[in-house]
Amino acid sequence: MDISAYTKSIALSTTLAGFIKVSNFLVNQLSLRYVDPANLGRHSFKLELFYASIQQLSKDSVGLASLSASISNQQSINLAFLAIPLNVITLLITRVLFIGSNIGDADYNRALTLYTLSILLEALVEPLKYQSNKRVEIKRKSFIDSFSFAAKALVSFILLTRYSNHSSLTCYAFGQLSYSLIQFVSYCGDITIHYPRILANEAPFSKASLLSLRALITQALIKLGLTQGDKYIISSHLSDSDQGAFALADNYGSMVARIVFLPIEENSRVYFSKNDSVEQVSNAIGLILRSYMLFLVVLPAFLPNYARTLLQILLPKYANSNAGSILPHYSIYIPIMAFNGILESFLHSTATSSVINNHSRFLIILSVILMPSIYFSLKYTPSCYHSIIVVYANIINLGLRSLYAYRYTSSSLNVPKITPNKVVLLACGVTGAITSYSISLSLVQHIITGGVCALTVLLVIVITEQKFYLSTIDKIKLYNNDIKSK
Repeated sequence: MDISAYTKSIALSTTLAGFIKVSNFLVNQLSLRYVDPANLGRHSFKLELFYASIQQLSKDSVGLASLSASISNQQSINLAFLAIPLNVITLLITRVLFIGSNIGDADYNRALTLYTLSILLEALVEPLKYQSNKRVEIKRKSFIDSFSFAAKALVSFILLTRYSNHSSLTCYAFGQLSYSLIQFVSYCGDITIHYPRILANEAPFSKASLLSLRALITQALIKLGLTQGDKYIISSHLSDSDQGAFALADNYGSMVARIVFLPIEENSRVYFSKNDSVEQVSNAIGLILRSYMLFLVVLPAFLPNYARTLLQILLPKYANSNAGSILPHYSIYIPIMAFNGILESFLHSTATSSVINNHSRFLIILSVILMPSIYFSLKYTPSCYHSIIVVYANIINLGLRSLYAYRYTSSSLNVPKITPNKVVLLACGVTGAITSYSISLSLVQHIITGGVCALTVLLVIVITEQKFYLSTIDKIKLYNNDIKSK
C-alpha cells in the first residue's frame, strides 16, 4: 500500500465520515430536545459504555493481531474468528459485573436487552469486518459505516419524537439495533469466501501470532481500564443529571475526534503494517503530527471563549449547565487524543510482542497510579469539580501514553520537526486574548470577532507552514515516481 493509496483512502473515509457524522450530529442535537439530562447520562455512561467496552476490547486485540503481515491469509482469517468467542465471553462478564440489572425500571431493562442483541449480531460478523479492513476495502467500509450511522441516528430520532416520555432509552436501543443489523447484513455474505479452516500445508495459527494476540489481549484489557475506567468511575460517583451534562460536553468535544482523527487512525493501522519503507512512513507520520501540533496550538485560542456560545446557538437549554464549563478544557484534550491515536497505531502495527509487553507494563503502572488518583480526587473534592478532574486525568493519561509511543516512533523513524512556526504561536496567543475580551461584547460581535481572528490565523498558517508541507509532499511524490520507474 503506497502513500498515494493511503492518502486517497484517508481522504475518502474522512470525507464520507465527516459528512454522515455531521449530519448525524445535527439529528442527535434535535434528539436531545426530547431527552432529559438524567436519561442522557444513563444512555451514555451505562448502555453506550457497555457496548463500547466490548467493541474496543475486540478491536484492540484480535483486530490488530489479524492485520499482521507476517501470517498467511488463512491464518489471519482463523485468528479473526477468535473474535466471536472473545466477544461473547466479554459480553457475559461485562453485563454481570459492570452493568447488571440494578436499575429496575422497564425502560432500562428493555434497552439493555436490545443492546445485548446488537452486540451479538456484530460479534458474528466481526471477523469478516477485520478481513475487509485487511484487504483495504475503504470504499465499502465507509459506505456501510455511513449508512449504519445514519440509520442509527434517524431511527433514534423518529422514535424519540413519539415515545420519549416513558421509553427514551428503548428508543436509543432500537437505533443501536438498526446499526448492528445493517452491519450484519452487509458483511454476512463474506462467510462463503472467508471462513476458518485448516490447510494441509500450514498450521491453523502461527506461534508468533498467538503470542502477539496474548500480548494484545493483555494490553487491550489495560487500555480498556485507562480509556473507559474514568467512565466507570463517573457512572458510580456522579448523579445521572451530572452524567448527562458531561455526556453532552463529551459529545461536542469529541465530535472532531470521531469525524477526522478516527478514520486517519484506522487507515494508518493498515498502512503502517503493510509498508516497509521507513522514509515513506516517516514522511506520512511527520505530516500528520505537524498538523496535530497546529491543532493543539489553534484550538485553545478559540474553544474556551466560544464554548457557551456554541451551546447557546445549538442547544439553548444546556447553555448554563455544567457542560459549558467542561467544553473549554477539550481544547487540550482533543489534540492530545489525536496524538495518542496515531502514535499508538504505529506502535501496535509495527512492534514485536516484546515491545508490546513492555508497553503493557507501562500501561499497568499508569493505570495503577491514575485510577486510584481519580477515585480519591472525586471522593474528597466538591462535586462541581468532578467533571474537570476527569477531563484532566484523561489528558494526563493520553499525554503520557503519547510520549511513550513517540519515543518508540522516533527511535524507529526519522520523524521531521513537528513544532509549528513561532509566528503561528504568536498569532494564536494574540487571538486568544482578543476572543477572550470579545466575550463582553454582544453575541453577534463576539461571533464576528471570532470569524475575523480565525481567517487571520488561517492566513498566517498558510504563509508560514506551506514550505514544510510542500517539501514533504514533494519527497513523497519523488519516492512514488522512483518506485513506479523500477
